[in-house]
Amino acid sequence: AAILYADQPLAYELTVGAWRADLARVADKLPLPRVSDLKGQVQGEPVTLQGYWPKLPVASVTATLSGVGFQLPKQAFQLTGLTGACRLHYTGTRLGAQADLRVQTLEVLGERHANAAFNAVLSADPRNGDVTAEELRASISGARIRAKGTGRQWGRSGLDLTTTELIVDPGILTRLFHRAKVGVAIKAVHDPSIHFGWPGGNRPWSVEIAGRLIQLALPASGHAISLLETNMAIQGVGTSWRDLQGTIGSRQAESLHADGLPGRF
Repeated sequence: AAILYADQPLAYELTVGAWRADLARVADKLPLPRVSDLKGQVQGEPVTLQGYWPKLPVASVTATLSGVGFQLPKQAFQLTGLTGACRLHYTGTRLGAQADLRVQTLEVLGERHANAAFNAVLSADPRNGDVTAEELRASISGARIRAKGTGRQWGRSGLDLTTTELIVDPGILTRLFHRAKVGVAIKAVHDPSIHFGWPGGNRPWSVEIAGRLIQLALPASGHAISLLETNMAIQGVGTSWRDLQGTIGSRQAESLHADGLPGRF
């Protein structure tokens, strides 16, 4: 470490060599009250912190994760075998993060998935919590989401995120409908957007999904429906990811009946 007394304001530089952490041993000291059975290894590369007291330092931190796993019992969420790399850097005005992660097993909404992947490039203003998602990509059992967006409240007990660009596999939305027991399969979504809001605390989260055209199928009746300028609102009951309720609205709907005759309403 070095402190340069001649500089005003006081300048400092601190270098930390390679470091590692066993998450199972430090789990009780982390501010993660809802997480249980946390385990895994974090291997960090050397870090140099530079700055002027009392401002936060300019720094870049890189760590490799291996064998990470945890559970969120109330949400029936379990993750095992998380591996990959995370990078954080702070320039003095914005905080940036990049993650390239792979998951051996993921259980969410009562379904188990293998070989999930997640990639993210984020930047945030720590002064007001505004965040920009420059790239978000997730892949679960062949279903994929790719998004860009902007948000606020990041790190301030909640999150409000709206996509500016979105490509989503219809199968993911179909699974949400299946969990809500409405008997609907989503075949295609054109020009979608998603707004996710979580006010923090024990208040319920919500998701609003809009699309220029959404094509639905009702397997039980053999009907198909095309919805124009559609808005879907899905809300969690409390903080649970199991109990869902929601509404769907559309400017115009076109249906194809089992006998092949079209209809409009």
